[in-house]
Amino acid sequence: MKPKAFFLLYFLYSLLAITWITAIARLFGNDTIPYHWTLTSTIDAEGSKWGILALPVVALFLFKLFIGKARSYQERQAATTDRLTAQRYEIELRGIRLIHLICQTLLCYITLAAAEYVSFFGLIVEMFLIYLIMVVFNTRRKIRKLTRKSLSHNNNRNF
Repeated sequence: MKPKAFFLLYFLYSLLAITWITAIARLFGNDTIPYHWTLTSTIDAEGSKWGILALPVVALFLFKLFIGKARSYQERQAATTDRLTAQRYEIELRGIRLIHLICQTLLCYITLAAAEYVSFFGLIVEMFLIYLIMVVFNTRRKIRKLTRKSLSHNNNRNF
């Protein structure tokens, strides 16, 4: 499956999940929903349950923002003639897509927490650490690979 198709499917599934959770919380939930949590996972502020309807709109905004950013990187990548620059744009594009996945996943989890189906703090910390480790190792590997290729490419030019 192409990366773009994967991200589109993931976005559609997450938007469907957010909308479904929002509808269930709106119809069968309490009159108030939590808006803010402290670091100890206690509710700091509450608001009307109509506020949960904003979460699918936020998901659409994030999708438009990240897809627009990814398109600009794809256009730059297509316009460059240097292979190394094109590879760097590809790495940046993958980073943007990974950040988009993280934001969509967090938005789904925040929707679940606002509907009071799960605890907010525990899973957020775990997800953040897992994604941070993935990003660090993936980026280091790609940069190391690019550096090796550029060094070997420059050494071949000198001879």
